[in-house]
Amino acid sequence: MDVNDRRLRELYARWLDGTTQAGFAISLVAFLLYVGGVLRPMYRWRTCRGTGRYPCTDLSKMTGAPSGWAWLGELRYGDALNLAAVALLGLVTPVCYAG
Repeated sequence: MDVNDRRLRELYARWLDGTTQAGFAISLVAFLLYVGGVLRPMYRWRTCRGTGRYPCTDLSKMTGAPSGWAWLGELRYGDALNLAAVALLGLVTPVCYAG
């Protein structure tokens, strides 16, 4: 594959444009569902206030937060859905390279 091939660069640019726009739209919808109160949060603000000084292991025990890939089972909550939307944005470049 030649990186100077105009056809490949244009294909990559089209994939980049499409995946970026889709990622933005998904993130925007997830945020609006969360802020609009359509999806309730997994954690209340009162629960999270002042927890930044604790190590992750203690914080996980205090809040009952899932570990590993278990957070995927919590997508019914607004804050977890926003996390998934951000994770999808991380897949934009690999998807474009695959294209």
